Amino acid sequence: MKTKRILSLMVTMCFAAGCGQPMQKAGGKVMVDGVPVKDGAVTFYPSAGGRTASASILPDGTFSLSYEKLNDGLPPGEYKVTIVADIWKETPEAKRQAEAMRAAAAKQGAIEDSSITTGGMLIHVVPPEYNTIETTPLREEVSLSRKPLEFVYDIPSKGKNH
Repeated sequence: MKTKRILSLMVTMCFAAGCGQPMQKAGGKVMVDGVPVKDGAVTFYPSAGGRTASASILPDGTFSLSYEKLNDGLPPGEYKVTIVADIWKETPEAKRQAEAMRAAAAKQGAIEDSSITTGGMLIHVVPPEYNTIETTPLREEVSLSRKPLEFVYDIPSKGKNH
């Protein structure tokens, strides 16, 4: 009887952790105005809540989703999809301000402080509405298939008409 309870508990824990869950291989490509995004992240959030599947965007714009293991895909279900691809661009004015702050700190005998960062601006390669589950327009229904799923997102930039 005790062995039966332990086995039952182990099976329950395994299912709760996702063991034995059917997985669908999936990946794709992210572009903005037809141009591959060179860096960023794609995340699939289950609509019912729970563990996400995510991927890094490679320099050619492609990605391969990982859930429990690298490139294992994701379980079937409904998902909201976010894409974050930003670039930090240092501006000349901000660089001058940071150098002036470092010089002033050095004059006062302060040691080099890496917390004095250079300024710049954050450039959203992918429009910011795609960055959060509250605002993303991307939704996907994932079902099991013998072939890997291919999600292709060609997102219009802010300056383009939709």
